Amino acid sequence: MPREKRQRLRLRRLAGLIARQQLSLVMPGFKSLKLDQKWRLFDAWVEPFLHFPEDMKEDGFKQIMKTTAKAWRNHRSKLKKHFVKKGLTPFEKHPHIEPADWEAFVRVAESEEAEKESERFKALREQYRNEHSMGPAGYEGMESIWEEEDSQLLALGIPNPYEIFPEGRPRNWLRARSKLEISELEGVAHIRWKSEATKRLSEEICEKQAHADSSSCISWVRDKDVLAQCLGPEQPGRVRGFSSYAGWKYGWPEHSGMYRKRRKQASSADLRAIKEELRLELHQDLLSLLASLGLQIVPVSRNTSPAPGRRSSCASASEVAARDINEGPLNNEDEEAPKNDSPIRNEDPELMELMELDPSWSHDTISCLSEPTPCALFHTVGGHRVVVAWGQVYPKQFLLHSVQVDVECAVVKVEKIRDYPNVELPIPPNDEISKIGESLLQRIQWSMRDIVVLPRHGSSQTVEKNSTKQRKSLSDAAKSGQEKQSAPKNSATKSAPISVGTVAAKSGQEKERMADATICAPINAATKSGPGKEKTADAAICAPINAATKSGQEKEKMVETSKKAPGEGSNKQQAIKISKEAAGKKQSKKKGAASAWTRPNPRFNYGQPMLTADELNSAGPTTISLHNYYLRGCAQKKKDILVQFRRAHLLRSLDKEYFLVRFNDLYDLFNVDALDVSLIRCFTLSTISETKVRTVPVGFLDPELMSMSTITSDRSYVVNYVAKAMQKYVKKKLIMFAHNTIGHWVLVVVIPKWKKVLYFDSLRSQARDHKQLKEVLNEAFISYCSLKKVARESLQHVTKFQCHQQPPGNACGFYVVYHLMKAMELLSKDADPEEFEVMTTPLSVDVLHGIRENIASFIVNQVISDKGEFHCSNPGLYA
Repeated sequence: MPREKRQRLRLRRLAGLIARQQLSLVMPGFKSLKLDQKWRLFDAWVEPFLHFPEDMKEDGFKQIMKTTAKAWRNHRSKLKKHFVKKGLTPFEKHPHIEPADWEAFVRVAESEEAEKESERFKALREQYRNEHSMGPAGYEGMESIWEEEDSQLLALGIPNPYEIFPEGRPRNWLRARSKLEISELEGVAHIRWKSEATKRLSEEICEKQAHADSSSCISWVRDKDVLAQCLGPEQPGRVRGFSSYAGWKYGWPEHSGMYRKRRKQASSADLRAIKEELRLELHQDLLSLLASLGLQIVPVSRNTSPAPGRRSSCASASEVAARDINEGPLNNEDEEAPKNDSPIRNEDPELMELMELDPSWSHDTISCLSEPTPCALFHTVGGHRVVVAWGQVYPKQFLLHSVQVDVECAVVKVEKIRDYPNVELPIPPNDEISKIGESLLQRIQWSMRDIVVLPRHGSSQTVEKNSTKQRKSLSDAAKSGQEKQSAPKNSATKSAPISVGTVAAKSGQEKERMADATICAPINAATKSGPGKEKTADAAICAPINAATKSGQEKEKMVETSKKAPGEGSNKQQAIKISKEAAGKKQSKKKGAASAWTRPNPRFNYGQPMLTADELNSAGPTTISLHNYYLRGCAQKKKDILVQFRRAHLLRSLDKEYFLVRFNDLYDLFNVDALDVSLIRCFTLSTISETKVRTVPVGFLDPELMSMSTITSDRSYVVNYVAKAMQKYVKKKLIMFAHNTIGHWVLVVVIPKWKKVLYFDSLRSQARDHKQLKEVLNEAFISYCSLKKVARESLQHVTKFQCHQQPPGNACGFYVVYHLMKAMELLSKDADPEEFEVMTTPLSVDVLHGIRENIASFIVNQVISDKGEFHCSNPGLYA
């Protein structure tokens, strides 16, 4: 319902006019109208006189139809009472009624069926003895009158007689069926009830409320309150004491998800008891499972521990989550225990308890994960270990922004900052981000010893099963021969760095051998089959080195190291040293190669205009608006723009996800330079919204997930993501996404109907290796074919598809955006899509500026605007 009184009255008048002048008297019922007929009535007779915002139009339509239905029934009833029963005609008072319709209505009203129906409703009407006296204003209209009465009593110092009744629905319902009489001379106020039945009911409400207050066994919840106890259950579509036109979700918005649920929401005390019971049961099951596997856990004393440092960052994750990851310093429960130099003295007691029960748990639990998982980030502040941030840990990711991830760190996406924004990052991702407070919604490296995994996607039994499977695979790797050529390629997604001493071995010799086998990550190079498989087994578990970037001298060193006996300690140290040197060389090379994409534009100066006055004069209106917003944001010390999107937009795992568009990336947008992935995602979301409105059969994938760095670090996750997308987009004709080949953007268009993949590369003359992307798409398509029980075929990849070619520079992101819009024309092609022709000339400056205007329009209207679909209004995200 509209909030303003005049608008509410106008809505009811419009409903009455529609009911009396536009609806036939002889309809079987209002439900006999079809949906399109109702919408025609709404468009023709409501919208010209009463404006609804676009997001409220659906709710306004439902409300006006509900009010019209009631007005139509009342109109028929009054015609029967005042005209049909008295033998009169209504043409003078209601000239819009046609004589033929009136004759048909009289025949229906005087029929035998109508008489029976009338008698039935009369019997029901006699049961209703509590009539209200609010008139058409309803509860909303009476609220202002009741407030005036209460203010008058307060000013006169007269006690309010309604205060003896329970506040809320019961009091409103009783006030609607009574009248307040104030005697200023006597200084008292009385309630005059409309009927004796209502007066008796008010006394019953007071008695039951008093009994509930004195008894601890009775509690009123939602619609199960004292009013419903006296009157009976609520009728659907209305809420007593609130409105006869509003239903459950308006009467109890905080319980909208419990509509027609037979259960009640548990109290916080019950939830805590249930959680504690489940924790103990899970703990016992875990101990039983470990005992069945031959691992006997011996509890350790709660006194001081001689451990040299904090080993477990994954234990008691559920307890940490339940307490909001420890609100304050983590102090030991045992205050009398002597202090030592171990940092464990400041650990959380419950966290230490599970650490002592299973000391083999360490940060290598991250290696057992198979997908991004919620986590908490710890850091030592003032001698205490506290939570500084929350986020998602990305297992098995060895590259971050084209830089090798440290062996003792894991990749974490920071989603929420705690009260310590000035904590220094162990390994800053770039020159701009050096503190945890500056890394919100960014991927960073964080020490695995300081990451607590919050088990959300699986139980502890699942983690233990994965850990056991990995220990078995690692031991088999030392005995088995060399794998197939594709095995090293997948190894990046099936293993991760594991530190020495993680796996609990039965003997010291076995533990040492397992530590040597797990100290390094897999080689990312193809090995050949042949004799000497046992000698090359060690080479298959060393640090990741790209064969394409290794020199011949480095290869010889690795081969010589792998041929030495695995038991020699000096040889092991030499292999580790060589691996780290090679990884360092790779890091420095790739960091320099991708500097244009991972570092801010050197011409960007924070707080200074990004465009000159002449350039702003020729720019579009939303480009100017975005530029002005940037200048205002700099004055307010802002550095970025937060974008929120839902799971359905990019088929991600969470209901709501976020990313940042940094101001330094806007410089590249304004000056047609290297577009960051955040801006490509913005255009993708904009296109998704447009195709949804226009019902265009095109699906889109997340550019961040489909980048080469993500495919290299977590191939299996990307394969599952693409396979799930193909199932979701089974009715779509095209599936498109922007693909970053580490330094260059390419548009990829998948056409399932033709089993073809088109690559729109604006620099076709340069050779590119799409082998990993092809394998991901082929594997996902085969999995999709298996589920649909169709012929399993690989996709045909056209990597040199004709498209616009860019001049030298970093404008490939703009060409991807243009090719994405151009590729929509493939929907009209029924023949071979390779016959689709695109010009190969460079894009004009006007076209590039038009793309800039489109992206700026999305950011201004859909992200920055409070009414935007992708606007984030959650202030707690920065807490």
